[in-house]
Amino acid sequence: MRQIATRARAGLMGPAHVKKLDDPHVTSINGMTGAVSLTASDVGAAAASHTHANATTSASGFMSATDKSKLDGIEAGAQVNAVTSVAGRTGAVTLSASDISGLGNAATRNVGTTSGTVAAGDDSRITGALQRSGGTMTGALTLSGDPTSNLHAATKGYVDDNFVSSSHAQTLTPTQQAQVRENIGLEYAPRDILNPYAFGAAGDGVTDDGPALRAMFAQAGFIYIPKGVYRVMDGYIRLYSDTTVVMHPEAIIINDIQDTAWQKACLFVNGPQGGTADNGGYDNTKNIHFQGGTIDGSGRADRGLMSALFSIAHHDNISFRDMKIINPAGNTHAIELNSTRHGIVDNVVFDGFALNGATAGTREYINIDYSHAGGFPEFGPYDETICDDILIRNCVFLNGDVAVGSHASPPSGPHRNIRVEDCVIDGMISYGIDIRFWDLVHSRVDRTIIRNVPDFGEFRGSAFKVDGRYYCYVPDDAAVAIPFNVPIPAAGQQGLFLICGHSAQPQSPIGVYWANCDPGFVRMDEVAARPASTGVDTTTGPLSGTSGTDGRFTISAADDGNIYLENRRGGTLRVEVRFMNG
Repeated sequence: MRQIATRARAGLMGPAHVKKLDDPHVTSINGMTGAVSLTASDVGAAAASHTHANATTSASGFMSATDKSKLDGIEAGAQVNAVTSVAGRTGAVTLSASDISGLGNAATRNVGTTSGTVAAGDDSRITGALQRSGGTMTGALTLSGDPTSNLHAATKGYVDDNFVSSSHAQTLTPTQQAQVRENIGLEYAPRDILNPYAFGAAGDGVTDDGPALRAMFAQAGFIYIPKGVYRVMDGYIRLYSDTTVVMHPEAIIINDIQDTAWQKACLFVNGPQGGTADNGGYDNTKNIHFQGGTIDGSGRADRGLMSALFSIAHHDNISFRDMKIINPAGNTHAIELNSTRHGIVDNVVFDGFALNGATAGTREYINIDYSHAGGFPEFGPYDETICDDILIRNCVFLNGDVAVGSHASPPSGPHRNIRVEDCVIDGMISYGIDIRFWDLVHSRVDRTIIRNVPDFGEFRGSAFKVDGRYYCYVPDDAAVAIPFNVPIPAAGQQGLFLICGHSAQPQSPIGVYWANCDPGFVRMDEVAARPASTGVDTTTGPLSGTSGTDGRFTISAADDGNIYLENRRGGTLRVEVRFMNG
């Protein structure tokens, strides 16, 4: 059998071969036969590098990417824009306010109510309006009610009823008066409060606030001194009657007066420094009170001169409460009370006294003296008025020379009714209390701690009363007198008293004695020892001291109302005398 023909051998033609021969087929391309290569021009096409312009409103062309984006943004189903003109105009139209019905002109158009509708300046009604970013309001603002949170505005009436200014003087309502009374514990509610800032004070510790403070204190009345440091540099501040000063706990007034005249460097004085007051006795000024804050004497460059922080004379009724008085120095005192009646120093801390070469033993924190030129040169008259009824209580005295004392009293008699109660005295150079010129009947020291003073330095004076007992320093060969301050017994009764030695501890009793009294008189005619004590003699009549080396101690009663103690034991003896009823 013959095989089907292939390209390599002859053979029979199959059906597929017949179909190829019978079907129509291309004999040429564009007139070319064989292996034909065509170009764009052979088929009437443009070259691959040719370009076409984008379509415009007047000529066909390709669609640009921008136009395609616009086309894609048209919402499906959108209607054809039917607006053919605006305000009768076509093309590029520019509108004005008059083109829009009902808008009005620039001066009368309605102002929008939403943000950004009309800018400030587009309408005269809002020209100069206060912007959200801030500005100054020059017109009145009416509020609908009182504020309910910290950021709400408040009406003037609300502020006036609820706020007391710290920067200017003002008149208080009855409600404010009650609040002030409650806050600071005053016995009365003031009508007007004076403030140093209203008089130009800076309170920065650098500026000289003396002129502002002098102007304020000249007004008298009620003064409030806010927190701050007020330096006084150019002269003293005069105090006038009926002045109450309340200082913020962190308010400080510094004495920085540099006047070299020693009587002109004091901080507060209640009279014409260097002159003469209109009235003597206790009638120069009255009713001056200080409470709170700190008075500081450290500002003076030459602190060795006289620079008392308070120099008071011929005055009736003064008080210092709940405050600090610090750093007085030199020939001075923190508080000097001369010819003063009814004074109270309560809950005051004294600290930082510097002698700076001044004589020790005479520089008291509180000096109680009488009006004489040698002791009080600030101002006259010098009528020798004493101090009467001075109470010092709940005070602390630290690091000074003497806590409380007097330099002298006039021939007319000692200072009366001087009391020191419930105080702490610690670290005095010379003495705790100098009681030499106080009356021993009504003056006393009660419940007071005195420590860190020299030997025999708790008190200075021949006799002094502490906690109802008399204490005496009796020098050798000298005698002291003690008032027989005992309720007068009935006829035939006796006043008893105990004498104890205090020169060494523990206490060593000397003896118990009595004095017979005539009825109705403080008069003694006999002293007797019960029991008799070795080395102790009893007698009657005044004693003046007797030189001797017999080692005896004599006790005597006299009809002048005194008990006399005479010492011949060879050294100073400190004794305690306690009076009791028979």
